[in-house]
Amino acid sequence: MTIEERRDLSKARFDRARDCLHTAKVNREISDYRAAANRSYYAIFHSMRAVLALEEVDMSKHSGVMAEFRKRYLKTELLDRNLSAIITQAFEVRNASDYDDFYIVAKEDVDLQIDNAIQFMRTIGNYLIAQGAGSAWSVEAIIEELSMQASLSNAAKAARLAAAAKLRQLSAEGKISGKCPAEEKSSCKSGLTEGSAVNERPLPLGVDSGSLKGKILLALGSETYSQDELAERTGLTVSDLNAAMGEMLLLGYIEEVGRARYVRTRER
Repeated sequence: MTIEERRDLSKARFDRARDCLHTAKVNREISDYRAAANRSYYAIFHSMRAVLALEEVDMSKHSGVMAEFRKRYLKTELLDRNLSAIITQAFEVRNASDYDDFYIVAKEDVDLQIDNAIQFMRTIGNYLIAQGAGSAWSVEAIIEELSMQASLSNAAKAARLAAAAKLRQLSAEGKISGKCPAEEKSSCKSGLTEGSAVNERPLPLGVDSGSLKGKILLALGSETYSQDELAERTGLTVSDLNAAMGEMLLLGYIEEVGRARYVRTRER
């Protein structure tokens, strides 16, 4: 397999893990704790297989997958060794709930299992992105799936909206501009023209036009673009785009509008 084929396989497996986690949460909501324990385990299991796919490794048994994952990534400390305890706990609960007729899965066990799966997938998702096997749209999907948006306090959301309103006011008064300054045009590799509608939009406070985020935002606007198109417009590598766009989704600078296509948010 080529490196791109391995990355595609890894993405497919991680998507499968996300589906399992979603199903686990649905099962928990309807109090089907036995099924929730099973699906949350498989979220962890397919996450491990997503990482192993990068090295074109797969095993026929669950025990083999766990052993190979621990050997290659935990013992070598490429990933947090504490993930090993999560694997063990999930496997034991899944086995008991699936094969022990008299085992009762408590809601507390499922809550812990799902929380552990979220932590596990968060770590794996970051690793896959660093290896070029994750994509920004996947990060956004994970944020939505894991309800990470709830981590933004009401005060933080209000501050974000206030900052956006202030930027719009300054832009309307002509006090700031999102255009590349003359001395920076050589470093703004967006290929956009001086008078384009995109460049008339101001950049967020603290974002320089020559930074990765700045180049991406200057290349975006009311139009939607794929990562390949953004790579061509900005001159950035896909790896650089993956890393920057994952953070930009978290910050609310951009949003996904269709699978793997992006646009600047209205507030930005």
